[in-house]
Amino acid sequence: MFAAQTFGVTPDIICGGKGLSSGAIPMGAMMAREDMGEVFYGPAADDVNFAHGHTFAGNPLACAVGIAVIDEIVEKELACKAYELGNYLAGRLEGLKRYGVVREVRGRGVLRGVELVKDVQTMEAYPALGQALKQTALNNGLILRIDPSWFAVAPALIAEKADIDELCDLIEKSLVEALEQVRA
Repeated sequence: MFAAQTFGVTPDIICGGKGLSSGAIPMGAMMAREDMGEVFYGPAADDVNFAHGHTFAGNPLACAVGIAVIDEIVEKELACKAYELGNYLAGRLEGLKRYGVVREVRGRGVLRGVELVKDVQTMEAYPALGQALKQTALNNGLILRIDPSWFAVAPALIAEKADIDELCDLIEKSLVEALEQVRA
């Protein structure tokens, strides 16, 4: 459910945001170990509380959405699915290395980044390729988060292998077209 679990870490505090509502509504949360929270419990007369303020704090609609999203993630085992689908996605993205401009594919689950270079031997940056990829991706109907030296993908947790294939096919098509532009 959380990145910390992937690495076997138990944090004292976790701050969460848009993932709690699947980005559908503004929401944020701060979660702490139970023993840390206990210091804020006490009789109302003692005025013991965790004093904080947030624009969206306690919004009933946001809380209902958050609960529904968490229920879906748990019931449909989407954390496990993200792991399995992420491995498939990584394999597809690794296939882009055949073009000689992908230095590394990294990430966990379905959140993956691809670093672009001019040459995998020298690891020289290739900002012109990233700029061209921005345009070719858009021309192919694909919106990617692209920096001149990398791009990132984060398909929805409900995606299927066919969706990953479509995404990666469009990325590959866009990369090939971008390479043709910068090498012309």
